[in-house]
Amino acid sequence: MRIAWDLQAVTGPRPTGLGISVGFMLQAFNDHAPQFDVAGLRPNDSNSALISVGDRLAWEQWRLPRALKSVHRQHGLRLCYSPALGAPLCSPVPVVAHVNDLIPLIYPQSFHGVAGWYWKKMLPYTWKRCAAITVTNQTIADDIVGLLGYNPKNIFTVPFYPDPQIAATAKQMRSNLAEIDSVDTPDDPVFITIASLEPRKNIELAIKAIGELKTRGTIAKITSPNVPTIQSVTFPVIIILSPKGLLV
Repeated sequence: MRIAWDLQAVTGPRPTGLGISVGFMLQAFNDHAPQFDVAGLRPNDSNSALISVGDRLAWEQWRLPRALKSVHRQHGLRLCYSPALGAPLCSPVPVVAHVNDLIPLIYPQSFHGVAGWYWKKMLPYTWKRCAAITVTNQTIADDIVGLLGYNPKNIFTVPFYPDPQIAATAKQMRSNLAEIDSVDTPDDPVFITIASLEPRKNIELAIKAIGELKTRGTIAKITSPNVPTIQSVTFPVIIILSPKGLLV
C-alpha cells in the first residue's frame, strides 16, 4: 500500500517545532509500518521553506493536487496524509489530516490579516473536508468536535512518536528512581515549559495548575528557559509578557 505524505513542514534548513514533530511522525511510520510505502511530496527540490500564505496556498491547493494525481496515475495511492497545515481540497484519493491544535480559533485575536484568514478560515475548512483526522490528545479531539462540528468517529488519537521502546524505557526509569534515596531528590516537583511566552501558548493554564497543586498541599515550581522560576502562585495574578520573559 502506498501513502502520499505532504512534507512541506520538513522542507527547509531550519524546521519549526511543527516540522520537528512531523519528522518524528514520519520516522515512526517508517520504523513501525514497513508494510506501507511512503511517497513523500515536497514543495521544491531546493529544500527551501514555504514562507508566505501565497506560497502555502499555491502548494497545498494547486501543485500538491497535481503531484498527487501524477503519482496516483503512475504508481497508485491509497490515501494522502497531510501532517501539517492545510490539506488539499482536490485529491484523487481520500485525505487524512493531522491537526496539532485549534489555537487560531481559541485565540483569534492573535491572528490578523491574510495570515489570520489562512489560520482561522482556510485551514479549518480544509480539515472539515478530510475523510479522517489524527490528533495527539483527547483535548484537541474535543476542540475539533466542538469548534468544527467534525464527526468524532473519524478522529483518531495517536502520540507523536508511538515507539514501543518508550514503555520499556519508562519502566526501567521507574525502577531506577525507586532506588534513589529521598535525600537526593528535589524537595518540590519542577515543571518545565518550553513554549514561547505568549497568550496563545496557554501559559496561564500551566500557572493555574501550579496554583491548584498548592491547594492540594504540593508546592510545585514552573520554569521556562531564560525566565526566573515561578512558584507558590496564588490567584488572581497579573501576567505581563515582556521581551525579557514572563512576569507574574
